Amino acid sequence: MSIEENKAIVRCLVDEAQSKGNIAIVDELFAANFVDHSAVPTRKTLHGTHQGEFLGVPPTGKRVAIEVIDILRIVDGKITDHWDLIDQLGLLRQLGVIPPEAKK
Repeated sequence: MSIEENKAIVRCLVDEAQSKGNIAIVDELFAANFVDHSAVPTRKTLHGTHQGEFLGVPPTGKRVAIEVIDILRIVDGKITDHWDLIDQLGLLRQLGVIPPEAKK
């Protein structure tokens, strides 16, 4: 597979599964022996409004932005492995669950 073909697979994952909620695409994109690892560096920022319960926190209606790093390994046109790093502490601070870091 070429780099461009691999990029198209990742774009499809982001556009269809993550943005549109098309979970059916997962069977097409992920290998049967897919392994989800987590934590390494490729960054994106997700934006949204906290409208439903998240990590036990009731909806606040606050707009949030969260930094996410995803690494995907692709073999023979199928996603076989995934690593991610999500700034959950930053998100919980934006929701007001955890106070902002004290300035020294």
